[in-house]
Amino acid sequence: MGTIRDEITKTLTSTIKSELPATLNKLVSQSQGAALIYDGIDLDIQIPENPNITDKFIGLAIKGLIYPKNESEVEPSVQPVPMTYHNDQSASKLQVFLSSYVVDSAFYTYLKLNEVHFWTKPSDIPASFPVQLDTSSLNMFFPGMKDHYGPDLPVNIEYKLEQAENFLVRQNDDTMSFDADLGIKFWV
Repeated sequence: MGTIRDEITKTLTSTIKSELPATLNKLVSQSQGAALIYDGIDLDIQIPENPNITDKFIGLAIKGLIYPKNESEVEPSVQPVPMTYHNDQSASKLQVFLSSYVVDSAFYTYLKLNEVHFWTKPSDIPASFPVQLDTSSLNMFFPGMKDHYGPDLPVNIEYKLEQAENFLVRQNDDTMSFDADLGIKFWV
């Protein structure tokens, strides 16, 4: 029984190692290296190395750059790093590891196609708070605001996420960080 199982495993491993790269390369070639992953969003696919096949897992590295359809690709400032194929400490049968490269390109594309903005209105600030959203209170931060617009006029603040990049996930403390540019407008 063990000899037959070993022969089947050996044949399957050999077949997968010899045929999987060619099959994947053919699929990528037919797609010209790009795939529509969502309305208006493409994925540039590159398979930089042969699959890693062991008796416990099949590992496949894919360099993926997400970009707006019909626009030029914009490379993130970070470069793909060598990725883990398999975490032996995890019982998960399907494991996916994403690099900052993919996440940065996804956020760049999302923000290129969608606005992320929110507001703070004068009614959002409790009356007991020492600074109110009006021209008189904000004059201490923006000298001349009260003189230019008039006293005690309400001020709405609009925030717009312009960019998010340099995503970093730390396994040791289960935290994630990123750099973001936030545009702020004051509406009197």
